Amino acid sequence: MSCVILGCRSHSSRNENNTENISFHRFPTEVTMKEKWIKAVSRKNWEWKKHHRVCSKHFNKDCFINFNHKWPRLKSNAIPSLNLLSELDVFASTSDTPLQSIQMPLGQQHIKVLTRQVSLLRKYIERLEKVARRRLFKINSLQQKTQRLKKQNIKLYTRIFNLQKNEKIERENLLESLENITKIIIKNDGSHEMNENECI
Repeated sequence: MSCVILGCRSHSSRNENNTENISFHRFPTEVTMKEKWIKAVSRKNWEWKKHHRVCSKHFNKDCFINFNHKWPRLKSNAIPSLNLLSELDVFASTSDTPLQSIQMPLGQQHIKVLTRQVSLLRKYIERLEKVARRRLFKINSLQQKTQRLKKQNIKLYTRIFNLQKNEKIERENLLESLENITKIIIKNDGSHEMNENECI
Protein backbone atom coordinates (compact mmCIF):
# COMPACT_ATOMS: atom_id res chain seq x y z
CA MET A 1 0.00 0.00 0.00
CA SER A 2 1.07 3.61 -0.52
CA CYS A 3 0.42 7.00 1.05
CA VAL A 4 -2.11 9.23 -0.74
CA ILE A 5 -0.42 12.51 0.23
CA LEU A 6 1.00 14.29 -2.81
CA GLY A 7 4.77 13.98 -3.10
CA CYS A 8 4.99 11.26 -0.41
CA ARG A 9 6.88 8.16 -1.54
CA SER A 10 6.06 5.96 1.45
CA HIS A 11 5.11 2.47 0.42
CA SER A 12 4.63 -0.70 2.41
CA SER A 13 7.15 -2.54 0.23
CA ARG A 14 10.03 -0.12 0.86
CA ASN A 15 12.85 -1.07 3.25
CA GLU A 16 12.80 2.39 4.82
CA ASN A 17 9.52 1.52 6.50
CA ASN A 18 11.33 -0.92 8.78
CA THR A 19 14.09 1.51 9.75
CA GLU A 20 11.84 4.56 10.23
CA ASN A 21 8.90 2.61 11.66
CA ILE A 22 6.42 4.06 9.16
CA SER A 23 2.82 3.00 9.63
CA PHE A 24 -0.20 3.43 7.38
CA HIS A 25 -3.58 4.56 8.66
CA ARG A 26 -7.13 4.29 7.34
CA PHE A 27 -9.39 7.30 6.94
CA PRO A 28 -11.82 7.76 9.84
CA THR A 29 -15.27 6.22 9.53
CA GLU A 30 -16.86 9.21 11.21
CA VAL A 31 -18.05 11.54 8.41
CA THR A 32 -16.85 14.87 9.86
CA MET A 33 -13.35 13.59 10.64
CA LYS A 34 -13.11 11.87 7.27
CA GLU A 35 -13.95 15.17 5.53
CA LYS A 36 -11.18 16.89 7.53
CA TRP A 37 -8.70 14.27 6.37
CA ILE A 38 -9.81 14.66 2.76
CA LYS A 39 -9.42 18.43 3.08
CA ALA A 40 -5.92 17.95 4.51
CA VAL A 41 -4.97 15.70 1.59
CA SER A 42 -5.85 18.66 -0.69
CA ARG A 43 -5.95 16.87 -4.04
CA LYS A 44 -8.05 18.13 -6.93
CA ASN A 45 -10.25 15.70 -8.86
CA TRP A 46 -9.47 13.03 -6.27
CA GLU A 47 -12.08 10.70 -4.81
CA TRP A 48 -11.60 8.86 -1.54
CA LYS A 49 -11.63 5.05 -1.63
CA LYS A 50 -11.67 2.53 1.21
CA HIS A 51 -8.16 1.28 0.43
CA HIS A 52 -6.58 4.76 0.69
CA ARG A 53 -4.07 5.29 3.52
CA VAL A 54 -2.07 8.15 5.06
CA CYS A 55 1.34 7.29 6.49
CA SER A 56 2.64 8.29 9.92
CA LYS A 57 5.02 10.90 8.44
CA HIS A 58 2.10 13.34 8.23
CA PHE A 59 1.04 13.24 11.90
CA ASN A 60 2.49 14.89 15.00
CA LYS A 61 3.66 12.58 17.80
CA ASP A 62 0.82 13.91 19.92
CA CYS A 63 -1.65 12.38 17.44
CA PHE A 64 -0.65 8.84 18.50
CA ILE A 65 -1.75 6.82 21.50
CA ASN A 66 1.39 4.66 21.40
CA PHE A 67 3.87 6.38 19.10
CA ASN A 68 6.87 4.12 19.86
CA HIS A 69 4.90 0.92 19.40
CA LYS A 70 5.54 -1.28 16.35
CA TRP A 71 1.93 -0.71 15.30
CA PRO A 72 1.11 2.81 16.52
CA ARG A 73 -2.53 3.82 16.83
CA LEU A 74 -3.99 7.27 16.14
CA LYS A 75 -6.19 9.21 18.49
CA SER A 76 -9.79 9.71 17.36
CA ASN A 77 -9.21 13.45 16.77
CA ALA A 78 -5.92 13.04 14.85
CA ILE A 79 -5.67 14.94 11.55
CA PRO A 80 -2.71 14.83 9.10
CA SER A 81 -0.84 18.13 9.26
CA LEU A 82 2.85 17.49 8.48
CA ASN A 83 4.63 17.45 5.10
CA LEU A 84 1.46 18.30 3.20
CA LEU A 85 2.09 19.57 -0.34
CA SER A 86 -0.33 21.11 -2.79
CA GLU A 87 -0.35 20.11 -6.45
CA LEU A 88 1.42 23.37 -7.25
CA ASP A 89 4.25 22.55 -4.82
CA VAL A 90 4.65 19.06 -6.27
CA PHE A 91 4.76 20.41 -9.83
CA ALA A 92 7.41 22.95 -8.89
CA SER A 93 9.56 20.38 -7.05
CA THR A 94 9.41 17.81 -9.87
CA SER A 95 10.06 20.31 -12.66
CA ASP A 96 13.38 21.77 -13.75
CA THR A 97 12.81 24.76 -11.48
CA PRO A 98 15.71 25.15 -8.99
CA LEU A 99 14.93 24.10 -5.42
CA GLN A 100 15.62 27.58 -4.05
CA SER A 101 12.59 28.87 -6.01
CA ILE A 102 10.38 27.18 -3.41
CA GLN A 103 11.55 29.78 -0.91
CA MET A 104 10.60 32.67 -3.21
CA PRO A 105 7.54 34.79 -2.52
CA LEU A 106 4.35 33.11 -3.62
CA GLY A 107 3.81 35.48 -6.57
CA GLN A 108 7.25 34.80 -8.04
CA GLN A 109 6.83 31.08 -7.47
CA HIS A 110 3.54 31.16 -9.39
CA ILE A 111 5.24 33.01 -12.24
CA LYS A 112 7.99 30.39 -12.35
CA VAL A 113 5.52 27.53 -12.43
CA LEU A 114 3.28 29.23 -14.99
CA THR A 115 6.27 29.97 -17.22
CA ARG A 116 7.22 26.31 -17.09
CA GLN A 117 3.64 25.31 -17.91
CA VAL A 118 3.52 27.72 -20.87
CA SER A 119 6.78 26.25 -22.19
CA LEU A 120 5.41 22.72 -21.93
CA LEU A 121 2.17 23.76 -23.62
CA ARG A 122 4.09 25.36 -26.49
CA LYS A 123 6.06 22.16 -27.05
CA TYR A 124 2.85 20.16 -26.93
CA ILE A 125 1.19 22.49 -29.45
CA GLU A 126 4.22 22.18 -31.76
CA ARG A 127 3.90 18.39 -31.67
CA LEU A 128 0.20 18.64 -32.44
CA GLU A 129 0.91 20.97 -35.36
CA LYS A 130 3.42 18.48 -36.80
CA VAL A 131 0.89 15.68 -36.50
CA ALA A 132 -1.79 17.88 -38.09
CA ARG A 133 0.50 18.74 -41.02
CA ARG A 134 1.27 15.06 -41.63
CA ARG A 135 -2.41 14.18 -41.53
CA LEU A 136 -3.28 17.06 -43.85
CA PHE A 137 -0.65 15.84 -46.32
CA LYS A 138 -2.18 12.35 -46.22
CA ILE A 139 -5.66 13.81 -46.75
CA ASN A 140 -4.48 15.82 -49.78
CA SER A 141 -2.80 12.73 -51.23
CA LEU A 142 -5.99 10.70 -50.78
CA GLN A 143 -8.06 13.46 -52.40
CA GLN A 144 -5.73 13.54 -55.41
CA LYS A 145 -5.89 9.75 -55.67
CA THR A 146 -9.68 9.91 -55.49
CA GLN A 147 -9.77 12.44 -58.35
CA ARG A 148 -7.55 10.19 -60.48
CA LEU A 149 -9.79 7.21 -59.79
CA LYS A 150 -12.87 9.25 -60.73
CA LYS A 151 -11.29 10.18 -64.08
CA GLN A 152 -10.38 6.54 -64.70
CA ASN A 153 -13.94 5.48 -63.88
CA ILE A 154 -15.32 8.04 -66.34
CA LYS A 155 -13.01 6.73 -69.08
CA LEU A 156 -14.01 3.14 -68.36
CA TYR A 157 -17.70 4.02 -68.36
CA THR A 158 -17.30 5.86 -71.69
CA ARG A 159 -15.47 2.90 -73.20
CA ILE A 160 -18.13 0.44 -72.01
CA PHE A 161 -20.86 2.68 -73.41
CA ASN A 162 -19.12 2.89 -76.79
CA LEU A 163 -18.63 -0.88 -76.89
CA GLN A 164 -22.29 -1.45 -76.11
CA LYS A 165 -23.26 1.08 -78.77
CA ASN A 166 -21.03 -0.56 -81.39
CA GLU A 167 -22.35 -3.98 -80.45
CA LYS A 168 -25.91 -2.74 -80.95
CA ILE A 169 -25.05 -1.29 -84.34
CA GLU A 170 -23.38 -4.53 -85.41
CA ARG A 171 -26.36 -6.54 -84.22
CA GLU A 172 -28.75 -4.32 -86.18
CA ASN A 173 -26.56 -4.58 -89.27
CA LEU A 174 -26.46 -8.36 -88.90
CA LEU A 175 -30.25 -8.56 -88.62
CA GLU A 176 -30.64 -6.34 -91.68
CA SER A 177 -28.24 -8.53 -93.65
CA LEU A 178 -30.13 -11.66 -92.64
CA GLU A 179 -33.39 -10.10 -93.74
CA ASN A 180 -31.89 -9.20 -97.14
CA ILE A 181 -30.50 -12.70 -97.60
CA THR A 182 -33.87 -14.18 -96.69
CA LYS A 183 -35.62 -11.97 -99.26
CA ILE A 184 -33.14 -13.00 -101.97
CA ILE A 185 -33.61 -16.69 -101.14
CA ILE A 186 -37.39 -16.37 -101.27
CA LYS A 187 -37.21 -14.49 -104.56
CA ASN A 188 -34.92 -17.08 -106.13
CA ASP A 189 -37.18 -19.90 -104.99
CA GLY A 190 -40.19 -18.20 -106.60
CA SER A 191 -38.34 -17.73 -109.91
CA HIS A 192 -37.25 -21.38 -109.93
CA GLU A 193 -40.83 -22.60 -109.45
CA MET A 194 -42.05 -20.43 -112.33
CA ASN A 195 -39.39 -21.85 -114.67
CA GLU A 196 -40.40 -25.42 -113.76
CA ASN A 197 -44.07 -24.68 -114.51
CA GLU A 198 -43.19 -23.25 -117.96
CA CYS A 199 -41.20 -26.35 -118.80
CA ILE A 200 -44.18 -28.56 -117.97
